[in-house]
Amino acid sequence: MKNINAKWDYDFGEDILYFTKLRKSYSSSVKQDDFIFDLDVEDNICGVEILNASKHFHLSRIQLKNISELKLNLIINEKIIQLEFELEVTLRNSAQNNVFAVEKINENHLKSMEKSMLALA
Repeated sequence: MKNINAKWDYDFGEDILYFTKLRKSYSSSVKQDDFIFDLDVEDNICGVEILNASKHFHLSRIQLKNISELKLNLIINEKIIQLEFELEVTLRNSAQNNVFAVEKINENHLKSMEKSMLALA
């Protein structure tokens, strides 16, 4: 059985992918380029919003709307933020697996952490 500890949503009209950890209280957000990091009261990341998601994932909006499983591996240290998304997209009863990775400079001095989050449709 998979440990589901997050939920996701995709705004087709605005092309924004939301990924949020379950049972965490939102406190504030930090924006870096097309990524918005939601922080809890202890300044841990509890969510990620990706603006212009279809551009970043190199997938169509239809494909992003049909995500059946989404996993985020997140590593942050004092210098960098690494995000790796594993997406399973189901179209016409056929599942496609896609991986998207990005590395950013930790210019907002986000708290060091390493975590994985999984969400199913």
